[in-house]
Amino acid sequence: MPVTRKISFIGGGKITEILIANMTARAVVDPALITVSNPGKARLEDLHKRFGVNKASSNGDAAASGDIIFVCVRSEIASAVAEELGGMDFSGKTVVTISAGVPMKLYREKLKNASVVRVMPNPPSKIGYGAIAVSFDDRIDGKAREDVMEIFSSMGKCFVLPEEKINILTSITCPAPVFAFCSAIIQSSVLLGIDHATSEDLVFHTIQGCLKEWEHNPGQMAKLLTETSTPGGISVQQLFSLDKGGFGGVIKQTYVDGWAKSKEFGDRILKSLD
Repeated sequence: MPVTRKISFIGGGKITEILIANMTARAVVDPALITVSNPGKARLEDLHKRFGVNKASSNGDAAASGDIIFVCVRSEIASAVAEELGGMDFSGKTVVTISAGVPMKLYREKLKNASVVRVMPNPPSKIGYGAIAVSFDDRIDGKAREDVMEIFSSMGKCFVLPEEKINILTSITCPAPVFAFCSAIIQSSVLLGIDHATSEDLVFHTIQGCLKEWEHNPGQMAKLLTETSTPGGISVQQLFSLDKGGFGGVIKQTYVDGWAKSKEFGDRILKSLD
């Protein structure tokens, strides 16, 4: 069902563009209901021309015009934006924070009577295949929850979790390590003598096939791994090489480090609020 409440964006960067593009392309929200504020007027004009959204003269004007307000700013300036909007009454409004690591407490304390949702879409959300973390505070009413889920479900699969789990999903859903792993396999193929274009195509179809097998066997990763590992065979030798290189530990540390970096932003903000 289309969302009929007014939508505002504070910040007109890449994530705002992705959200607006998805909302409008999938007819989830009418562009006439969307208002955007941004310090760079050229960017604001570009979004207006491309999507037909409204331009706000300030962050305050954007917040005042919206029923659902997306705060899409860099994590390091989220506190300044909250301070800027602190004199407004947000009764009946839903604030959606998109910034990585920024806790809901910042907006609950700084924005009078605001209901807050914390959402972390990952980059594949822009093509409708996102893994999207969502956390609602206890002030969110049923209609606001429904509208937020309608917007983000058009971009992929939503995982509704307690806020303390959001930083974990921020790390786990990051595609950069996945692309790095895929790139390493491609380079291995090139190293062994297959041209780059063929190697990329070969690796893509290998990974696609593995994902399809997993899709058809949910919850059976251990079984799939066992079935592809013939005793004394090539796969077992490859797994042994990964073990020798500390593959499992490196992968786990990669995501633990990502979680710690995300948590660091939030801890800094929470400390400033105490």
